[in-house]
Amino acid sequence: MRTTTAVRLGAAFTASALALSLGVGSATAEDSSTSTPTQTAKLGMVKTDTGAPKIKLSDARQLAKTPIGRSSRAAAPSVTEAEHDLTAFGQKHIVLSEPGEDFIYEGNPIVTNPGTVYSLMSDLTVRGVNRGPHEVAFFGALPPYVDSETGDPLAGLLVNTFTIPLGKANLGPTDIYTQTTPGTWDGLAPQTDDTIGGTFYIRRATGSTAPSTKYPFEIYRVGGKIKFTANNWKIFQPSTGKYVGLGSIKLQYRHSNGTYSTLKTMSLNSYGTGYYWRTDSTKRRYRLLISTTDTAQGSYSETSPSI
Repeated sequence: MRTTTAVRLGAAFTASALALSLGVGSATAEDSSTSTPTQTAKLGMVKTDTGAPKIKLSDARQLAKTPIGRSSRAAAPSVTEAEHDLTAFGQKHIVLSEPGEDFIYEGNPIVTNPGTVYSLMSDLTVRGVNRGPHEVAFFGALPPYVDSETGDPLAGLLVNTFTIPLGKANLGPTDIYTQTTPGTWDGLAPQTDDTIGGTFYIRRATGSTAPSTKYPFEIYRVGGKIKFTANNWKIFQPSTGKYVGLGSIKLQYRHSNGTYSTLKTMSLNSYGTGYYWRTDSTKRRYRLLISTTDTAQGSYSETSPSI
């Protein structure tokens, strides 16, 4: 499935370049007035999990369908109702990162006799609360949702970014509406399938929106004093369609076995920027981390060289 262009998160979703220098203009430079060696590290953000591929509904197309409630059943011959079973949803995790309209987030619902299915309306349960029926696009539909650009068929949950709740979720039961003519509901009562899908999460994207003049994570050491700067770390706000500053971020250091420990939880201002000064002669490798939760997709910076 083709993905839409996401809001650019600083230098990050492309694994930004890492810069380490000793002083300015020399690999072994020292401050000429104090003879105190200086080190700086400027670090980008590592590409993070962006969740299920998605496409804006406006970038998808479907042949005209007669809305439910405007049945043409009276003009259709009497038919024997086909049996339909929904055996799986295959819904992938959803990460909200763009404002706007409805999106189709990739899944793989499997329904028998899909060509005679008009629509699937599945209950969406989030954090244990039934949020009502939501449409699920499926493969084999007549007519299908397709990518307007590539013509590829689309399947998965239709989501409105502004209103979708966040957290641990699952789909089902499902009302299966049927058709005898493609794109026209046959007027019959829906068949209810009790299948409950597996767990997936609906989360908000996080990351740094640092401008080109700054880096998501900057470190500056003069002798035994070290300054850490976190620039513009934010989280997507679905209700406004904008990124807003996070309140805090974890400063971590790397152990020789590849694991990390948190040195400090840094407070951030309304722009998602914060500073931390420390006196420490021990050189370590550092990174910034936003942990993944039920409602937020985590992100992190590159790890510095020893500084």
